[in-house]
Amino acid sequence: RDNSATDAVLDGERESHVRQLEPHNLLALSAYSVLLRFAWIFKTESVIIPAFLDSIAGAGWLRGCLPVLNRFGQSLPPIFFARRLRAAPVKKWSLLATSAGMGLSMIAVALIWGLTVDKHHAWLSPLFLLLYLIFFASNGLNQQVFGTLQGKLIRADRRGELLGLSGIGGSIASIIGAWFLLQYWLSLPDRGFGYIFGFSGLGFLVAGATCFFVKEPPDVGYVSIPRAA
Repeated sequence: RDNSATDAVLDGERESHVRQLEPHNLLALSAYSVLLRFAWIFKTESVIIPAFLDSIAGAGWLRGCLPVLNRFGQSLPPIFFARRLRAAPVKKWSLLATSAGMGLSMIAVALIWGLTVDKHHAWLSPLFLLLYLIFFASNGLNQQVFGTLQGKLIRADRRGELLGLSGIGGSIASIIGAWFLLQYWLSLPDRGFGYIFGFSGLGFLVAGATCFFVKEPPDVGYVSIPRAA
């Protein structure tokens, strides 16, 4: 049997199915990106995170740990996850899991802030840095999975449309959120860190929930299985 001919038929079926689902998935992935950007504005790296770290520990060297943990989390975990992601027949569940990792780490920070009376405990800083590392490890994996899923479901000539919808919608939502919510919370006596991180974490979880609306054909069934000669 001609395996190359079989592969061509399977690839054609897969491409046809993906194109049929593309308009729906374009909207679903755009909604995901908009919600993710909206949630992100509440934990701005240049303002919110350093201010929070100053509130629990005044040591300047701790702020210096942030970019190191940021880059480490975003770069190393995706290297180890790449092979597993490639083998996964459905990638959207990995997108859901990484979104949940981002959301739960932020919610954990909010709960610790809200439940801790003394905000200057010695263990608060290392615990926050650990959660910060978990967040950015999840974020690095999230970017890897989203790029893979986008490449699978959206043709190259329509990815600009996805980027445009995500950028415009996300920017508008972020400006509105920062104006009406972030500005108010930062004016509170404790700077509203519990609200800020809790809302941000919830936003990441809601963004992850949009993965249920993504229609992704599984790779299994389209991939040719080698046959004995």
